[in-house]
Amino acid sequence: MTNGRRKGKEGELEIVNELKKHGVHDARRTVQHSGIEGQIGDVVCPETFPRLHFEVKRLGNISLGTKPLEDALDQAERDRPKESFPVVCWRADGTRVWKMSWRCPSLGHTLTVYSSAAIVAACGRLNEQTGDL
Repeated sequence: MTNGRRKGKEGELEIVNELKKHGVHDARRTVQHSGIEGQIGDVVCPETFPRLHFEVKRLGNISLGTKPLEDALDQAERDRPKESFPVVCWRADGTRVWKMSWRCPSLGHTLTVYSSAAIVAACGRLNEQTGDL
């Protein structure tokens, strides 16, 4: 397994564990399909957050407003099933705090929450939304 793939797997397992710590007991890492478009996300929560498509990134150079985050948001949008809402859970190397970002077309901005508890709360609200989020 290459370092990038190993790091990706470790990041996915970390976010699954963070979600589970906050009561999302159905969170799990998915079987990877080499980025085939229209497939399920890196992580799924089929009972708790069935409408969300999770992309997970753990990169050295990811932060708000950077190309790596914009690329991850683009990937989540491109890879998601039509009926799901794309979110990106991410953290930079050397940090411990997970963040979650998503695009909000109605505001014309990317929104981000910090901390695992805030991620779970935001997921709950996003999962219940309909229409333009």
